[in-house]
Amino acid sequence: MTTTEKAETTPPVVDATLDPIPTDWDPDKRWFHPLLAALALYALAFLPHWMHLPGWVMAPTGLAFTAAAVITARVWVDEDTFGAKHETHAKRLTIAAGLAATGWLVFADGDPTNPTALGLLVLWTVTFGIAYALWRSKEPQRQAERAEQKEEIAERRAEHERHLRASTYQQLWGPWLAKCERLGGVVVDDFTDTKAGYTLTLADDPTDGQVATFTALTDAIPTLAVLASKHYAKQGIELGVNDIRAEETSMAHVWLLHVSTKQPLKKDVPHPGIRPVTTIKEPVNPGIYEDGEPIEISMLGEHTVVVGGTGSGKSILAHNFIAEFVRRHDLELWCCGVKKMMPLVGPWLHPWLTGLTDRPVIQRIGGENIDEVLLMLADFYMAASLQNKRLGFVDKRKPTPEDPALVLIIDEATSLAKITEPKIETFDGRVWTASALLDEICSMARSAGYGVFFLTQFGLVDALGPHGTNTLRNINVRIAGRTNSYHDGSATLNGIKSVDTTKLRNNTFMVQPNREQARVIPSKAYSLVRDGELDLGAISAMAVAYTPHRPTLPAWLVGEMGESYTERWNPERQKDLADFLESQGLPYPRISPEVTGAVHLNPRPAETPSELIVSPDHGTLDPEGVWATPNNGMDTPQEETMTRSLDFNSEAAAMEAALERMAAERKRRSAIRSGVISAIKASNAPAFCAAWKLALAAHLVARDAPRADIDAAGDELVAYFTAEPYELVPERRGDELGWQRDVLESRIRQVMREEAGDSVPAPRETDRADIAVMAPVIAAIDELGDDEWKLVGELGREAGAVTAEDAAQARLEAGRFGTSLRQAPWNLPDTAFKRTASGNAVNVGALRRAAGVTV
Repeated sequence: MTTTEKAETTPPVVDATLDPIPTDWDPDKRWFHPLLAALALYALAFLPHWMHLPGWVMAPTGLAFTAAAVITARVWVDEDTFGAKHETHAKRLTIAAGLAATGWLVFADGDPTNPTALGLLVLWTVTFGIAYALWRSKEPQRQAERAEQKEEIAERRAEHERHLRASTYQQLWGPWLAKCERLGGVVVDDFTDTKAGYTLTLADDPTDGQVATFTALTDAIPTLAVLASKHYAKQGIELGVNDIRAEETSMAHVWLLHVSTKQPLKKDVPHPGIRPVTTIKEPVNPGIYEDGEPIEISMLGEHTVVVGGTGSGKSILAHNFIAEFVRRHDLELWCCGVKKMMPLVGPWLHPWLTGLTDRPVIQRIGGENIDEVLLMLADFYMAASLQNKRLGFVDKRKPTPEDPALVLIIDEATSLAKITEPKIETFDGRVWTASALLDEICSMARSAGYGVFFLTQFGLVDALGPHGTNTLRNINVRIAGRTNSYHDGSATLNGIKSVDTTKLRNNTFMVQPNREQARVIPSKAYSLVRDGELDLGAISAMAVAYTPHRPTLPAWLVGEMGESYTERWNPERQKDLADFLESQGLPYPRISPEVTGAVHLNPRPAETPSELIVSPDHGTLDPEGVWATPNNGMDTPQEETMTRSLDFNSEAAAMEAALERMAAERKRRSAIRSGVISAIKASNAPAFCAAWKLALAAHLVARDAPRADIDAAGDELVAYFTAEPYELVPERRGDELGWQRDVLESRIRQVMREEAGDSVPAPRETDRADIAVMAPVIAAIDELGDDEWKLVGELGREAGAVTAEDAAQARLEAGRFGTSLRQAPWNLPDTAFKRTASGNAVNVGALRRAAGVTV
């Protein structure tokens, strides 16, 4: 483009301080009507001359045009907009102008060019132009006056209709109120239409000397419901006892009576789907109220209880709350329960378990093992206590993405609170039952910005065990669905007597956003059901969208919790999750140090067994036709340097080198299997997997490696799967060796299941180089039986591996010692460990067999 062209195409710079120059002049053409009419008259005056007619014929012509103009004026000048007065003036002006124009036409006698005729036409134009202008100038005033008149008429009409409707409601409800004890003097004072029906304003008018109370009104609700139900049934409207609610106002003698005749909550309310990520400082929105307004509940540092029987919709409501929690960038979510954990958390973990995300959207789960749940409660208590100590001069902490709030969801809280054994010892040396610890947490966690969310089928006091009464006082947000007993609802909702939660229908809930206000509002959670089943696709989509924005706990807090937190995804501690994955034929997901928080504790955390790595189920074909799978850091085999602090002699050094070679071989075998699993689970993996292509897709050799190295990697795969324990002979397709994908995957799964069943390592002869490492540990368990369990931290201290006096540092050392037991020379399987309320424990017999010691 030339300089001239650039100059022509570049828009000029406009000084914004100058007044804009109008480019289009679009005046109101109605002001030119007199001039246009004069031109039309001038042209019409030639008609007798052109048609050789006498001039008097213009009289009836002019009158006809005048009549048409009057009709047009009546049509164009809207009486409803400008009023009758303005319309009358328009007709009079039109008649006068028309008659004068008719006289001029007769006078012109077919020759409008006559100077006198032209002068008269100009006089007509000026005279009636001025009159027309004056008439037009009155339009805004006339329009405003008319609008005011219409508004007054509408108000009088509405007031009249309102008075009639109020009288109708008084005639309808007055006798019903009179039939109720102590409500004889209550009258209908006003009403308001709502999306659910209408709300009556009742006032006590004690003409009979008796004074009505709000309690009398709430006691009369069942009677009023029966009377109203009989009346509205004739109109085809079903009215239940919960469709009539009483509410207090700021005046003691005035109350509201909500009547739900439209019942909008009968229909499902679609979930809005993925919403913008926000902060926990903003209210959560899990559904809508009866009036169509969104439920908005402040959850920062608030405790919540949801009570509802089976089939009440409690699970859908819980999923809605989870959807709200996980879209907060400054909140970490924990879920636990000693019953049915997977239905609650499984849909949200699905993207992570299937490889769509690199970490779970829920940061911690615990259950159904009571030890794991108690450990989570102890960590939650410790975190809240430590956060409170850091408050300083403020009374409530403000969470941030770097130091987020915590919400703990407890499913089936009743089952947990009833457990009295085992107990749990917390960081401050105190011993608690689950019920006592929950009571303590609810009394002190709010100031830390932490909240507990209870899900239960029973009333709050019964649900939370011996300390339920005290816990009740610290729970502000209360929600009741359909319950199994009247008491379950009344014991949960604070100060509410007129609601029978056993009669709730259509998965509706009574929501009490603040227990300090004796008010509950019918509501309904957003629907997350599709074709009668939980909409896994919608939940997975939200989990994928929100995962990148999930926060992490600060390093100092992770350090305080130590292995209890960083080992939370250990498959041995998540047996329900591991069992579920095995039933689905899926490997346990890869747990990175960034996910566990172990990067804060140990710069070199223990490596998760590579065969447990899950690859995302997607991939693309490369130009050579080899399907691509995610790297997982295994493009090329990497050697690991194993370090030891002991000084061995030459013989021991040779043994050490041999052990390192064995470890490298084990790692290579694990890399082969994990890489192959990742490759064959890719969505575009072919039905027949050639060995050399499989080696590339499994990242066992670099893609830009020489062809000879690629072929060698393929031969390595053939040898690996032909040998024990797989013994899978490859097929030949043309010049290529390989396997059917389904056959290969089935055999790998079978071998993995067989390996998982072999939980106890066989006794072996101890290598001389390992005696110095193993001897202190074996000595520490000398007096214990093979079937006993020893706490890892306690064992490490007795064996000299844990020496720190500081509690936090001691936990770090205990974590490293536990990791060393899973590595050479011990190589203990995960089944040799178990989680207890006091920490991680190791089996004594497994230690002895690993060391080749028998008793």
